[in-house]
Amino acid sequence: MIWTTAAGKTWRLLMARSTDGARSVGATSAVPGTDGPGTRGWESVAVDPRGRVVVAWVDHREWEPGSATAKSEKQPASHASHEMSDSEEKAGLSTLLVTTLGANAPREIARSVCYCCKTSLVAVGNDVHVVWRHVFPGNERDIAIATSRDGGQRFSAPARVSNDRWKFDGCPDNGPTVAIDRQRRAHVFWVTPQEGGDVSQMVMYHAVSPDGRAFSPRQRITTKGLPRARAGRHRA
Repeated sequence: MIWTTAAGKTWRLLMARSTDGARSVGATSAVPGTDGPGTRGWESVAVDPRGRVVVAWVDHREWEPGSATAKSEKQPASHASHEMSDSEEKAGLSTLLVTTLGANAPREIARSVCYCCKTSLVAVGNDVHVVWRHVFPGNERDIAIATSRDGGQRFSAPARVSNDRWKFDGCPDNGPTVAIDRQRRAHVFWVTPQEGGDVSQMVMYHAVSPDGRAFSPRQRITTKGLPRARAGRHRA
């Protein structure tokens, strides 16, 4: 398990592991590379078939210490309000980092990441897929994916999952999730406003890709009557 905790005036990620079906949990330790200045969080974790642990998170260590922007991020675990200004320039200071514990140092996967939207990660075989809400030029906050074929050593350049072209001067506080099916196709699920709507009219979409690069046209998913939830298993 991975979680965010305060460390003085900064935030870092902690981890603990159970090897007996959650009957007991081992000692807590820091996730390497998360003890820098500034805030970080919106973490996700996956374990591949060989037991390697891959962690992704959004990092904002480049915010100027003491700035009004930095002070507004008092508690990453509670997420920032979507009403807070989050310009394209500010988003450019947010980075998505990924590390395989015990194997490599954290590496930057993307910049201009929507800071208070959750990430999602899945590892199957040597494939690792990570998805997040990206801030594209023009302040368009759409879903992006990057894929590794070598267990997280190298990742592809970010690919846009769907051209929703959602412009929003703030952080939606709502990220995507990813799952892999038996054919190793990547299924991505996310929410965005319906055509002509605003944040009060959010709808859910799904798209699938055989390679983590080219995706099918988005398909709307009916969610009427369903609670807002996050799945705990990442196999479709």
